[in-house]
Amino acid sequence: MRSFDAPAGWFTVYGPDERTKVLTEVGMFVVGLAAQLVRAGDGLLTLLCQSG
Repeated sequence: MRSFDAPAGWFTVYGPDERTKVLTEVGMFVVGLAAQLVRAGDGLLTLLCQSG
């Protein structure tokens, strides 16, 4: 697996061990991002129902 560091302008190549670590880190980031998005929407449905 290769990743591109745009600011630096180079690729990093990951072997099987590094790939597992990087994919785990990416998965944790995505889970955290999704949790923030859910929290950001808390209460929106209540506000929409009350506005009518």
